[in-house]
Amino acid sequence: MITEDLISYLKNSLVTIDRIQAETRDENNAPMPGRNLLVKFRQFANGFFTAGKQPRMIAISGLRGVGKTTLMWQVADHIFTQHSSKVIFLNADVLSKMGCSLFEAFTALENHVLKEPFKTMQEWTTIMIDEVHEAEGWDKDLKIIYDSTKRSFIMCTGSSALLLHKSPDLATRWNIFRLFPFRFCEFLLAKSWADNPKKQIFPEKGLGSNLRNALLFSDSIQSLSRELNELQPIMTKYLQKIEKRFPVDMLSLIHEYISYHNIARFLQTENKSLITERIIGLFERILYKDIPRYSPVKDIEKMFRLLMRLAMSDEINFQKLAKELRCSEGEVEQFIDTLDKAEILNVLHPYGGVKSKTGQSRKAFFMSPSLRRALYSRIFGPELDHDLRAKLYEDIVAMYLRKSVDAGLLSFGLSDGSVTPDFIIETRDSPVVVEVGSYKKSARQVTKMVPFNAA
Repeated sequence: MITEDLISYLKNSLVTIDRIQAETRDENNAPMPGRNLLVKFRQFANGFFTAGKQPRMIAISGLRGVGKTTLMWQVADHIFTQHSSKVIFLNADVLSKMGCSLFEAFTALENHVLKEPFKTMQEWTTIMIDEVHEAEGWDKDLKIIYDSTKRSFIMCTGSSALLLHKSPDLATRWNIFRLFPFRFCEFLLAKSWADNPKKQIFPEKGLGSNLRNALLFSDSIQSLSRELNELQPIMTKYLQKIEKRFPVDMLSLIHEYISYHNIARFLQTENKSLITERIIGLFERILYKDIPRYSPVKDIEKMFRLLMRLAMSDEINFQKLAKELRCSEGEVEQFIDTLDKAEILNVLHPYGGVKSKTGQSRKAFFMSPSLRRALYSRIFGPELDHDLRAKLYEDIVAMYLRKSVDAGLLSFGLSDGSVTPDFIIETRDSPVVVEVGSYKKSARQVTKMVPFNAA
């Protein structure tokens, strides 16, 4: 329904440079640090505005609070300054509260604000839609909008679970990119910026990709050792910059990152209890608002209880969990699948053939260790023993691997009563095994993989 309030809102949706700077800079006009995806999105925008190249519609999915909206504004900043494009920002949640669909909003934009249909418009435009999943019928409306705005670069953010359950019509029109929680170098960059924008700690160029290639794709242990030795001076230089910049030991920084500050929204919140409460609120919003939009799950309370159980033990025993939750094993499997799609959990299948991967065995890590840490706080308070803290390490490694490795190539070692490695990465020649922990003096989990030709 088109109202005066809607028209007023849409007039204010035309973005000025002051609005962009307010969203992407601090009070001293220092630009906020960008995520790694920012480089890729700038390239997409350059390709479209200079040569009409695809993609021209991108969607940013990810856990709530990881920085999707800020990233979108940073891309808009680049477009506004480099390509002189008109920029339009819409919040689908606001439109929904006004009782307005995306299609109605765009019709009102054409008739009452721009005074011209998008189809005939010659001016380049950039359209940003925040929380697109909040609008009723968003996927069908977005298809229509895309087809009628040929000279527009479109960006939208939304819940992972909902964006990934897109309509078939959108599959050929947009590209979806997942924004993960901070990597450690992104955390350090953002933390140093928040402390002093003029003294940011930038990662050493190429270090991350070179480490990844060495660890996952070396031909032999000898070549791995050689490549790591070659990278050691660069790594040492980076670590020295960190130690010089922050007056705390490296272990304290790592604990801060893993437990509380890998989610961008909480970076400048120092009160740990407040972070915990806000993460519990994040859980509740995903469970009670996002998930019911796409999943037939009825008993959300049982799903929350399941999360508490998984925080204590990530090995999934469907029969045992069904008994504890007083539901069927099929319901437990549905809960697990739903939480994985919502990017609360990072669910892996066991290593082995097709039979192993299609069975019921699963292992569930949390997409951010801060999520597990918040659930721990409800039971154990602020202090954790070594075994509980080790689970947080596993979560962050699982997140790194999920980001770096195709999902079908990442699995875990299925226990047969003996020790097994935490992660197994399938490569062209032989699997790479990864064991996570601290203060371990044995490589038994890794050597157990020798019969499988592990590297």
